[in-house]
Amino acid sequence: MLRPGNAGANDAEDHLELLDEVLAALPFDYQVGHEPGDDPSLIRHHIVVRADSAGASLGFVGGLVEANIEYSIGHQVNSQVREALLLFQEEDWDEAIETDGRVRDGAWVAELTGLMDLSRWGEGARSSVGASGPHPGAQLSMFDCSEGYRHTCFITNAIETENDAAVAVLELRHRGHARVEDRVRNWKDCGYRTSRLHRSPRTSPGSPPASSPARCSPGPR
Repeated sequence: MLRPGNAGANDAEDHLELLDEVLAALPFDYQVGHEPGDDPSLIRHHIVVRADSAGASLGFVGGLVEANIEYSIGHQVNSQVREALLLFQEEDWDEAIETDGRVRDGAWVAELTGLMDLSRWGEGARSSVGASGPHPGAQLSMFDCSEGYRHTCFITNAIETENDAAVAVLELRHRGHARVEDRVRNWKDCGYRTSRLHRSPRTSPGSPPASSPARCSPGPR
């Protein structure tokens, strides 16, 4: 869906328009119960929408709730999230998992819900955070550097379960959304780096890239 070059990332109207188009493309059986204002008892197929932090707008999340759609949306690691994380003890973290159920080495998850005000996101909103060693080239904040881990946060209205690994399961589900970025990156055949007219005064075709600035590495918790 092409948008103007100056379109904002958190444009709820654009996101809701795209949501309508996606729902309209589904078989009718999947659409039942997901029109705004529909009675939840009409639902025949459960739908979950995942998005990165660009989808973390009250308008978009409100539209999903109104259409009886579960969401898993990236949330900025802002001051509220950082303050909650500073209250954590080591025992508050659970081990993250991989798709096959194995423990994800060096990665942790935790629930933030009781430490943040989520009232504006509607009834049943929850917040969780993941912490893992940064991958090569990851952009780290000063907070990440001080803690030695890269933190990612997301909000969801998923119902609490009796599964002890519920938070880890939800984090795994949300983390799977990252593959969308890889697909988009592969589909795009445009932009400054791929332009045939690209000529930088500092580099020329075939010359090695400039060295990257030193980045902090993860340390002990």
